Amino acid sequence: MANLTLAIPADLKAEMKKCAEINWSEVARQAITEAQRRVRQYIPADAALVDRLLYERRQEAQRE
Repeated sequence: MANLTLAIPADLKAEMKKCAEINWSEVARQAITEAQRRVRQYIPADAALVDRLLYERRQEAQRE
């Protein structure tokens, strides 16, 4: 398994220390996994669709 270093505010770190029984690595791993799952739901798998949407966005920007 790979390692990841996160920067968090000092007050959050102090609060986390009060809950030493919690596996914070697992909490972070689950949160990242869930965020990745949500992002994948919104990424179209069809490259042609992505191209069309980008083209339409450019067209709208040119009209403004």
